[in-house]
Amino acid sequence: MTIGDLLDNVADSADDLSTSYRIKARRWLNLVRAHVANQARWRGAVRVDHFSTSVAHTDGLYVLEGYRNFAEDHLYDETSIQPIYHETHGLLNDIDIQKQTTGPPTWWADAGADNNGNHQIYLWPIPAATYVIRFTGQARLVDMTEDNENDTVDHSFGDVASWSSLFAEGLEYHKLKDANENPNQVLVQLRTFEKAIKDKRSIDRTSPVASTLMTNLRQRTRRRRSGRFDPAHFENR
Repeated sequence: MTIGDLLDNVADSADDLSTSYRIKARRWLNLVRAHVANQARWRGAVRVDHFSTSVAHTDGLYVLEGYRNFAEDHLYDETSIQPIYHETHGLLNDIDIQKQTTGPPTWWADAGADNNGNHQIYLWPIPAATYVIRFTGQARLVDMTEDNENDTVDHSFGDVASWSSLFAEGLEYHKLKDANENPNQVLVQLRTFEKAIKDKRSIDRTSPVASTLMTNLRQRTRRRRSGRFDPAHFENR
């Protein structure tokens, strides 16, 4: 399914095929999609990948194209067959401020993001040869635009059909709320929106791409309730 197909589903669910609604739906999708990625609720955004070092990087700085973060603290040097552990940039500078030590990297430090949002890291010792480095990263999500509607929907969404219904109900609720419509009508739409959220959560718990974060953190045969919600449940706020 393409991004355009997903937007079509949202518009069909809301029975609003206008251009203005499609723009609002696209904006809504981008906001929720970014929230999903930040919470790491779907494994589809987490990928195992590799990059190779080069003698040209004399400062040890490397840009991981297409990735926004690491999913694990350590990397792995497949050439030297050894792990690369995380440390702060300040400590690496204290050890070798002139960046003169070279060899197989044993430490990495966060170097923030470049102008495109790609993750950057420093390696130390400075690689003076080619080493293949394996890492587990969180893919950088590119916003949906009119120009990329033919791209395939990424797996960060999980079940596409349930997203369509959820977005349509959410957009309708916020539209009514902003327009100061009849309070009773707004309340009815809020309940409809909340039911769509509940249905989405139910689907995600059984989805093959759902993370364990979307399930109960502790499976217990006996539960002592405290207040309105069980504190072991993901849905608590």
